[in-house]
Amino acid sequence: MKSITPAALVAAAIGDFGNFMVASTPGGIETQERSGQIEQSFKETLPVDMGEHRTQFEALGFVFGESEGIFIEAKFPKGWRKKPTEHSMWTDIVDDQGRKRGGIFYKAAFYDCRSAAHLETRFSVRDNYGNQERVVSVVDVSGKVEKKITGLLAPDWDDHAEGLRRVEKCEQARRELTAWLDENYPEWRSPLAYWEE
Repeated sequence: MKSITPAALVAAAIGDFGNFMVASTPGGIETQERSGQIEQSFKETLPVDMGEHRTQFEALGFVFGESEGIFIEAKFPKGWRKKPTEHSMWTDIVDDQGRKRGGIFYKAAFYDCRSAAHLETRFSVRDNYGNQERVVSVVDVSGKVEKKITGLLAPDWDDHAEGLRRVEKCEQARRELTAWLDENYPEWRSPLAYWEE
């Protein structure tokens, strides 16, 4: 059953009957986004918007050509490719060893079409949220835990002071693990560092 959504009204207002039909069909926008993701995954392109990462992409061997809208032609290094994720707006960039080295956000909806690319660092500090317990870890991109701090509790906002104390303990754990990374992997914030180890 068709319904008039805000996106359908936008399409109707500009006389775009095809996108009016997409936007007024249940699941139509999601299908359009998934189709855009799949279509882009087969092209040697990257989003024009790479933030500060463009020079790092070039250092990895990406060679850029002509831009077309929100994408730019990109010759990938040998063995590198795009790999669509389960989420219609995200595609991984994987290297010749199958490791996730970056990501592409692409929203292919006609009314809000945009994209951006980024590179990943080899190591990061992450929180693992359980029901009541939190674990803060240094994680390798493969998911291997290098170091962790356990025994942290999720904030209990029924007791505001206790909730703030628990938040501060988690923040302290992040600071400790960041300092550990700084000492053991001084260039860990660079997407170019430590991949060959």
